Amino acid sequence: MVERAGRVRLVKDGVVQSAPFLDIAGLVSHIGEGGLLSVALAPDYATSGRIYAYYSLANGGTTSCANSQADADVCPPIRVDEFTSSGTNADTVSAGTRRKVLEIPHPKFVIHYGGQLQFGPGGGLFIGTGDGGSGGDPDGNAQSQASLLGKILRIDPRQSGGSAYTVPADNPFAGTAGAQPELWSYGLRNPYRFSFDRATGALVIGDVGQAAWEEVDYASTAAGSGRAANFGWNQCEADRRYPINGTACPLNGTGGYFGPIHQYSNPPSSCASVTGGYVVRDPSLEELVGKYVYADYCSGQVRRLDVPSGGGNALLFTAPQFNVATFGEDACGHVYVAELSTGVVSRLVDGSSSCGPPVGGGPGGGGGSGGGGTGAVAPDLRSPLLGLRTGSRQRVLRNRGVIVRVRCDERCAYRVTGRLNIKLRGRTIRLRQRVGSLAANSTARLRLRLSGPSGRALRRALRRRKRVRARVEVRVRDGSGNLTRGSRRLGLVR
Repeated sequence: MVERAGRVRLVKDGVVQSAPFLDIAGLVSHIGEGGLLSVALAPDYATSGRIYAYYSLANGGTTSCANSQADADVCPPIRVDEFTSSGTNADTVSAGTRRKVLEIPHPKFVIHYGGQLQFGPGGGLFIGTGDGGSGGDPDGNAQSQASLLGKILRIDPRQSGGSAYTVPADNPFAGTAGAQPELWSYGLRNPYRFSFDRATGALVIGDVGQAAWEEVDYASTAAGSGRAANFGWNQCEADRRYPINGTACPLNGTGGYFGPIHQYSNPPSSCASVTGGYVVRDPSLEELVGKYVYADYCSGQVRRLDVPSGGGNALLFTAPQFNVATFGEDACGHVYVAELSTGVVSRLVDGSSSCGPPVGGGPGGGGGSGGGGTGAVAPDLRSPLLGLRTGSRQRVLRNRGVIVRVRCDERCAYRVTGRLNIKLRGRTIRLRQRVGSLAANSTARLRLRLSGPSGRALRRALRRRKRVRARVEVRVRDGSGNLTRGSRRLGLVR
């Protein structure tokens, strides 16, 4: 767990260890929006012990700030350093193992530091930087390919000869005159939190808006997971021209531009600030698997979103003064939520808390040029084949419910629900759901029963020879979280 003041804490079996895992508080400036903002373990951490930290460097600036918040009246630069532990069983990392990897000047303001490190699919350490401030990106950093600010960067952070890091040869701007070779994506204001879908490799970004719109950006694997993508800032804020004048983003229809899949407005009387999260791949969170979970720092709302469509935006929960600063994902795919003012870290749970096989080879995909490889197998992206039988008509009273037969071609968990189209006191009658698991190629015969009042209402309807129809819906999910849905309509008779 990363603490902004400069410490990384270790939790073992639910207990926070007294000694920090890493303590670089003496190096970190936490004025403005700076601080120790994230760490990332190398994909081969178990053997190499490499861990990378993103922070604002105390007293490391050389240029006076445009405001007076900074330490020693200079603006702290962005710093990415490597530290080395003894690997999987290490409980502490010495700050004395520090090696400078990358330093990015942040010369004018102490806001818009970005802050995310993430090893991504295909290898490489991805780094999210803010545009450097202030309002409107006055220096045009985000759109400038000559600047490292307002970007997602990609490097191989391992030392190579006399170089602190190397640039992967397949970076989109490597070898382009006037462009920084580290660039992966550009046109971002403050991508404080971004992530890769561990099952598909898609890039999802929560980009904090200026004053009118917050946005979620998405780039699928087929579209290069953000490779050479222009997300629009500062020519556009969300899908609108910036400065906002009521017209559409002028980049629409141009090559390389990726508009947001979701946006929401800032309320006129208070703030809004999107906190990017993760596409959920924890199989125990059945209602959320494949959904993107994100939050708003100001409102305390934690929400879900369909990807890549951007539809299905819905509230999961909210709490007053619950300032969601970040999300986390562990090797099992469990999703964590961290709150800034109290320091509370929580995990999203729904039923089972077991740790299944990691989807996509563990966080970030690992391997490749950026991490030295993990030996992870290819992710299981195939949905199970579903067999569903109900018949077209059933004698529901004699059967004491609706009979459903469900079959999977691999081991799966099932959830079967049903409803009738007659009403009881103005509400749809629902059948009692059935949940369970199936071995590969086996069939379950399930009875969906009615409650007592529902059964009486159904008997009355059938005695009066009213037409009664039922709809049965089935969802099955394999151990990698792949989902298949099916449904059947049938008639009910006495």
